[in-house]
Amino acid sequence: MRHSPTLVAPILGAWLFMLVPFTAFPVSAEPVIPATITQVKLFAAWEDGDAAGFYRGIVTVPEPGKATFTLQWIAVGPEGQLSEIRHSLPIPEVETLSGLVVDFRGEVDTQGLTVFIDVQESPDVLEETYVLYVDGPDAYTFEGASN
Repeated sequence: MRHSPTLVAPILGAWLFMLVPFTAFPVSAEPVIPATITQVKLFAAWEDGDAAGFYRGIVTVPEPGKATFTLQWIAVGPEGQLSEIRHSLPIPEVETLSGLVVDFRGEVDTQGLTVFIDVQESPDVLEETYVLYVDGPDAYTFEGASN
């Protein structure tokens, strides 16, 4: 009896597939990021004793015309990988503003971390800039930027 190569390959493939554990084929390789998150940025480095890392800003839009902003301290592990969230600081004042966060940026100087947050109420209105002065994981000041 001769075996047709056109039948042997599919049968062999199906048999091999059954030998591989089902968990080896993930449903989705994509990380799940909530749809309400509109911006995530790593910016500026921090150090605290033996620990070091980067600041991360996260902007969400929980409802139309409203935004939230959270500042996080992300630690860097011994091999240079981002390893853990050391602190997370939500800024509730941003949620009280009308409009969306269209951009943010930060800088570190001898005074600490300063984050500039640009909020725009609607596309036909100029954006307003607010300033977040961060003195530590639990101490900050939030105010409108002055020119």
